[in-house]
Amino acid sequence: MRKRKNFRKKPKANRMEGLQVDVYNNNVDKALRILKKKKFLKSIEIIPSRYKIDKKLVIDIKRSQQYFDYLDIACCPMANLRISPISFAHHLIIKGVPNKKLILNFSTRDRNSLALQSEILGTYSMGIDNILLVRGDSLTIGNSKKSNEVFELS
Repeated sequence: MRKRKNFRKKPKANRMEGLQVDVYNNNVDKALRILKKKKFLKSIEIIPSRYKIDKKLVIDIKRSQQYFDYLDIACCPMANLRISPISFAHHLIIKGVPNKKLILNFSTRDRNSLALQSEILGTYSMGIDNILLVRGDSLTIGNSKKSNEVFELS
């Protein structure tokens, strides 16, 4: 009897070699304490504007910050060009929104590993501990049809 070859695809090698991130997050402990009390955590996702930071949106966020636990700042949703979540978060922190409430989205569609490391260091230097990495929507549905997708990490 002949031995059959395994035709299944081999898993890709880990592409994150050299990327070491130590996470020290007190917000996780806070979230777990709140969940043990059976209280709902409220997270709001916002989409930054296209060309400049909307002052009215910033004022509304500052006024209503007591009604949410976390504020998720999206990064180019639906593959449409938007202001960077880091610059929007910086503006919110200057206006008095606590940096512990912010969650920044980053899309691996637009960044290679070096760019992601830079973004992570930038958010860490601003005191923002919460980062959400997403794959991102295809550029075919967005407004930058001539751009190339990176997807070094997915």
